[in-house]
Amino acid sequence: KDYYSINYTQKSNAQPQKPAYSVFIVIATEDNTMVQVTPAVDLLDNHPAGQPFTLTLKKGQLYQGLSSDDLTGTKITSVNSTTGGCTKIAVFSGSSRIDVGCNPKFITSDNLFQQVYPTASWGKRYITVPLASRNYDVFRIILSNPATSIDPNVRINGTWVPLSSFTNGYYEFKSQISNF
Repeated sequence: KDYYSINYTQKSNAQPQKPAYSVFIVIATEDNTMVQVTPAVDLLDNHPAGQPFTLTLKKGQLYQGLSSDDLTGTKITSVNSTTGGCTKIAVFSGSSRIDVGCNPKFITSDNLFQQVYPTASWGKRYITVPLASRNYDVFRIILSNPATSIDPNVRINGTWVPLSSFTNGYYEFKSQISNF
């Protein structure tokens, strides 16, 4: 029932600059679906960062959260509805214009969107392998409970990542090697 928006820093290559947005979309699968959203940054519809708000959606209805800042870490939760239990939702997140490139001469300003998995389905161990054609890859580690006050038990290649290294519940790093 818990999801986190996973996005990236916006960077438009359009001249003159055109708007670029960090986005999440929540879709209801049933009527009377109640969803609580806690934005990591201010939303364009005037919902402030860190202040939870609740939505009630009908089957097939969606809510789109937009910000010109990175929404990574925005928490989306299906909460008890009038039917008595949490209803299933689908969550998508992404960015409308990003540059995750290695060469500053070639800013591509691509879209990046994905379906977000609930935190209950997340694994605890991951392996990364670099792509041969790039100078480095960018990774983000998302905490399932960013409000934790204890060590998140995150290690990269055996080295602990301190909680203080996480911003809005995520830690970003670049790598040219395999990681575990």
